Amino acid sequence: MKKGTSIAKLIQDCSAIIVDEAPMLNKSVFEAPDRTLKDINSTEDVMGGIPFLLCRDFRQILPVIRSGTRANIVNKCIKKSYLWRDVKQLKLTTNMRVHRHNDSNADAFAKLLSAVGDGKTAVVRQPDMILILELGNEVNSIDELIQQVFPDFGDNVNNSDWLSQRVILAPVMGCYVIKLIT
Repeated sequence: MKKGTSIAKLIQDCSAIIVDEAPMLNKSVFEAPDRTLKDINSTEDVMGGIPFLLCRDFRQILPVIRSGTRANIVNKCIKKSYLWRDVKQLKLTTNMRVHRHNDSNADAFAKLLSAVGDGKTAVVRQPDMILILELGNEVNSIDELIQQVFPDFGDNVNNSDWLSQRVILAPVMGCYVIKLIT
């Protein structure tokens, strides 16, 4: 991007730049806008003087580095960037999605997810999985899984409210279980 172009002007007019899921960023993706914004705004201020809001939860996925070791992955995190020293961290503590609906079940589930993320829940470690005791149901077959998650599916297939209250969590869409079900 060059100074004086229409895209440079558009970015110069921004009040702020917001990046969601920031921990997934490779630090070079975090650093590149810094150099570009400094250039188009003719300043050495961090991010060219434009507020840069990073939304994050470091308990979630880190950058994906093909064939990367743990050390490679950690070294590519935004916290390893030279820019991290300039980051002012603010912590949000209220889940507004849950708070807005005043739903005790949703509140309990949000608290459970936070406890899982903080490593404060009981787990059973097995060679091929980690079972979180307070979360989900254990089943013995794919048919039992489908029956527990989608009972009376034929009667509710067109009921979006009913469907929106059911989920099978899988690490990726190509998961063995998901392929069997679909």
